[in-house]
Order: sequence, then C-alpha cells, then structure tokens
Amino acid sequence: MRAQPTPTRNPQRSLKQRIWLLGAGCWLFGIVDRSIALLADGSLSGVDGIQLLIIAFFGVCWLLLKPSRSLQSSESSH
Repeated sequence: MRAQPTPTRNPQRSLKQRIWLLGAGCWLFGIVDRSIALLADGSLSGVDGIQLLIIAFFGVCWLLLKPSRSLQSSESSH
C-alpha cells in the first residue's frame, strides 16, 4: 500500500506561502508589463523610468517578505 500524504501541520503557514507566491507572480507580471509598455513607445520619459524603478523596488521588497521556514518552530512555542 502507498503511504497517504500527511496533512499540513500548520494551515496558516501554508496560506501565507500561497499568498506570497500569488503576490510574487503579480509583481513579476507588473514589472514585465510596465517594461513592455515602456519599450513599446520607443521613447523613455523620466516619469516612466521612475514608475518602473518604484515597481521594481516594491517587487524586491515583496520577495524579501517571503515567509521563513523557521516560523513553524517559533509559532509552536506560543
């Protein structure tokens, strides 16, 4: 017989990871979309460049907010 997969011990952690993955995909889409829009015009204005830098900054910040694996051990003590 095959072993059944074990249920997730911490559904809150799993939800946090899924939300983070969804957000990472959205930020990636936003950065690519803005880049394509900027390159399609053929002219790069200062405002467009600043928009792209701000979107990239927030995208990197989102990546740095990834839920850590050590969260499980700290939550079990509460």
